[in-house]
This record gives sequence, C-alpha cells and structure tokens, in this order.
Amino acid sequence: MKLHFRTYHLIFPFILRGAIVLLFLLNFFIPRQTLKGQNNNNKIITDSSGIGTLVNDTSLGKTEKITLITRIADLNKKSNPEKARLYYQTALRMAKHMQNEKLIAQFSLKLAQTDQDLCCYASADSLLEKISPILLDSNRRTVAEYYFLRATNYYKWTKYKLAAENFQKSRAMYEKMGDKPGQAKTLKDEARVWSNYNDYAKAIGMLQRPQDIYNQLGDQEGIASIQTQLGTIME
Repeated sequence: MKLHFRTYHLIFPFILRGAIVLLFLLNFFIPRQTLKGQNNNNKIITDSSGIGTLVNDTSLGKTEKITLITRIADLNKKSNPEKARLYYQTALRMAKHMQNEKLIAQFSLKLAQTDQDLCCYASADSLLEKISPILLDSNRRTVAEYYFLRATNYYKWTKYKLAAENFQKSRAMYEKMGDKPGQAKTLKDEARVWSNYNDYAKAIGMLQRPQDIYNQLGDQEGIASIQTQLGTIME
C-alpha cells in the first residue's frame, strides 16, 4: 500500500501538468457552441480568464507557459486575430518581465502583424518603432523583413511616402544578400505606392524588374501577380 501511495505521489504532478496542457489544447481543436447574441466582450472576458489561469498555473514553468501561449496565439492568428492579440500581449509582457530582448522583439513583431491585420496601424507602428534598436542589430534578413513590415503597415495606413522609404530600405538589404524573391516583392509593392501617387510611368517601369526576376525563377504565380497589377494600372 505504501509503495502504491508513493508511486502515485510521484506521478501525480505529471498527470496534473498533462491534464492542464490537454485542456488548453482541446480548447482550440474542439469547436465550442456559443449562444446566439453572445457579443465580443463576453468572448474577450472568457479568453482573459483563460490566460489568467494559464499564467498563474504553478505546475508549469515560465518557458512552458510562454511556449503554450504562443502556440495558442499562432493557432488563432488567422481565424480569430482578436483572441490571438490577447495571447501575444501576454507573451510580450512575460518576455519583458524576463528581460529577454530576443523574445521581446519576436512577440512585438507578432503583435504588430496582428495589429496590422486588425487595421490598428498606429499601434503596430508604435510596436515596430520601440523594437527597432533590437532588430537593427540582427542579421540582414531580419532587418529586411522588419523594414518590409513597416512599409506594408505605412502603405495600409495610407502614409505612402514612409511606405516607399521603407520598401527601399528593405530592398537594399535583399540586394546585399542577393535575395531575388525579396527584391521582387519589395519592388512590386513599392510600385503600388507610385500607382497611388498617379505616377503610372514610374510604377510600370518598377514592375519590369520583378517581372524579369519571376521569369528567371520560373515563378508562375509571381508572373501572374505582375500581370494583374499591370492590368489594374492600365485601366
């Protein structure tokens, strides 16, 4: 009897931890029925309560918590960006508490992308501005993607001059790396900026280079996107 009790005592913490993790994962893989008329505020309250339970769970370590929170946010990013935003915010707060600059940059980027998807462009820009000193010391690809994200955010925010400047900075980094697809996407999106300025000649000229790149790479999807963009400009 003592042996059974001792064994149970040893394995109980692992059973409890597994049950908690399973509970949170099932929350996102099994669809839940909601009452008609339930509003977004009720959903946010439910999500906030779930986050609080997870953060305060003493059976999980900080690394396990932040990994699980990130996984939940990533799963909801496309289908429920409001929910994903709550989890990314929690992960960012935890990263700041841990004073982990790499994680701060990582979750700030994820949160900025989610804010952009939710049309919260000022919030996204504020996040990107704060982490620029961290990211600009990173590798070239990270810096190129950082500038591209800022450019995309400015473009959607209709701040076209700033969008063009950041597309150019992003392209410069891709050129240093010899990254042809990266160069093509920045040129293609910068062409949209000049099209919005009604400088159609410049936009068409700018699209020639990505078209050549896509032809060299045999990228049919890229070629089709250029043709569509040219057709829109010519209308």
